[in-house]
Amino acid sequence: MSDNLDNLTDARLSEIVAVEVAGIAPEALPVMSAGGCVPDYPNDANAVLPLLEKWRIDADFHSSYKTWIIVVKPTIYHPHDALSATAEAKTFARAACLALVRAKRSQS
Repeated sequence: MSDNLDNLTDARLSEIVAVEVAGIAPEALPVMSAGGCVPDYPNDANAVLPLLEKWRIDADFHSSYKTWIIVVKPTIYHPHDALSATAEAKTFARAACLALVRAKRSQS
């Protein structure tokens, strides 16, 4: 990938998912974080699963590499799947977060 999302800390990735995917207002993050209300998206599959409901996903676990590969596509058919995004990570939740952010950014 040409972005550097793979190198982000879990905390920073969680903030980006909260704002860009979950739609939480950026100015609300400090207050929500202080109260422990922002989900730890990259480490909590239960938190990220509701965000995936709006997308078509293909998820594969490659046991030889111990890695999840997730492809996220819009639910509305697109002839070339130009808006699809792929991510690879050691956990399902982190791979889903990366793919969701990439897919949302590709829509802009």
